[in-house]
Amino acid sequence: VCLIALGAATLALSGPASAETKLEARYTAALAGIPLGTGTWVIDFVADQYTAIATGHTTGLIKLISDGSGTTAAKGAIQGANVIASNYVSHTVSDKKDDDVRIGLQGGVVKDATAIPPLDPAPDRVAVTEAHRKGVTDPMSAMLMPVAGKGDLVVPEACKRRLAIFDGRQRADIELV
Repeated sequence: VCLIALGAATLALSGPASAETKLEARYTAALAGIPLGTGTWVIDFVADQYTAIATGHTTGLIKLISDGSGTTAAKGAIQGANVIASNYVSHTVSDKKDDDVRIGLQGGVVKDATAIPPLDPAPDRVAVTEAHRKGVTDPMSAMLMPVAGKGDLVVPEACKRRLAIFDGRQRADIELV
């Protein structure tokens, strides 16, 4: 699903910076033909600003095992080939347990972050420091990939990049090759 969303977002980001563009994608997840969940992802671009909202929920038999739903949203700006996130919120419910995350960013630096419940401490987990909260983006904005031209992804270099993602609790660096 993420790869499809990444491709769809890439196409949406390839237009002129001054254009107004809206991308709406609907997804269904299934395993061996068994429905697992559905979702939507809507991204609005106005000039160099973006707003992205995704919703989803479990469906079918999987709902009997684990009932879940969620909404997440991100805002920010596109500056050349860079996505500059400014706000991220996420609310999920899994088996009647709420999870809320709010992140405020400025220039790739986390200015404030709240995650309820907090991450349980673990002796093998690296603690997130202030240095880890710099040069990052949120999970949703990380899926947006501006490319030059008209959205042609035949150039493999378009995908080669490092994603520094802060999800409100943890930092991950993902290298795309």
